[in-house]
Amino acid sequence: MSDPLKLDDAKSEIEAIILEYEGRRASIDAEKKKLTRGKLYELFVLGRLLKELKGRGFSFSFVGKVLELKQGPGKIQPSDGYFSGYHPASRQPFRIYTDIEVRTLGSLKSSALDDSAYHEIDIVAVDDGVSGNPTPDDLLLGVECKSTAKFAKAIVKETLGIKREISLLCGDQPSRLALLAGKDTPEVPSEPPVEYWLVYCDPKGNNYRQSPKTFGVEYREWKP
Repeated sequence: MSDPLKLDDAKSEIEAIILEYEGRRASIDAEKKKLTRGKLYELFVLGRLLKELKGRGFSFSFVGKVLELKQGPGKIQPSDGYFSGYHPASRQPFRIYTDIEVRTLGSLKSSALDDSAYHEIDIVAVDDGVSGNPTPDDLLLGVECKSTAKFAKAIVKETLGIKREISLLCGDQPSRLALLAGKDTPEVPSEPPVEYWLVYCDPKGNNYRQSPKTFGVEYREWKP
């Protein structure tokens, strides 16, 4: 980000998004928290994500009184605020949350879980009613947000690792979000057919698109 967003600016931006989709004010649990550069960028990406999916024909409303900006990743809790989405082609609802730890494919084959059983994803779209730690089959979309001014190859390795932990490489097939919209595209080369995006503000990230795209990682340069 060329000019770091201030706390009040970030709150106003996301509250305007909530107002747009719900028609009323909602608060952000950020008064006593120091928002980092990464968290502010996550808010920006969340807003743009909603607008982009709206362009695919999805509609959204905000559910809850507070959109909590979590200090760290965790489970989906009944008290969490979220965006509820659906498409008129299917009218099958889904939910968008932030900062959620998702179960890995490997953990589903073991009864003894350690710290490798979960990976944080900054923004997730999951089936309606999912709680706790979503499994890969619960996912429709995962979004990683990188606000760093210097994009490094380590980010590519991290992203590919998480993508492998939540899906297997296969032939192209319509994504779950595409099917909800009654479309054949976008297609993803993975099973489950979850869309997985890496969103960043450093243009250098564009130099690392080709190989990850083979595995279904969509790179997007989004600058505030």
